[in-house]
Amino acid sequence: MTGPFANAAGGAPGGAPPGRSRSGTRLLGAGILLWAVAALLPVAATHLASGGAQVVMWLASMPLCLLGACMAIAGWLRRRRAGSASWEDRG
Repeated sequence: MTGPFANAAGGAPGGAPPGRSRSGTRLLGAGILLWAVAALLPVAATHLASGGAQVVMWLASMPLCLLGACMAIAGWLRRRRAGSASWEDRG
């Protein structure tokens, strides 16, 4: 990419390397973050919350963990697909 919107590495304006998907990187990062937070919800429920909040945190942890894992996998696949598409264009 050339012009005023190219970065020094030659990639997209947001700093993504050439051939990588920025949305895939964001999705991967958000999925890992959600996964980690959801994994810590039962610990936080045990130490911080009381009563009904404990139950909600325990019940929300598993679906949020699965959602985070799915988001991370989708982001990884999107990045991989974008990388392989740019690799095929070179040859």
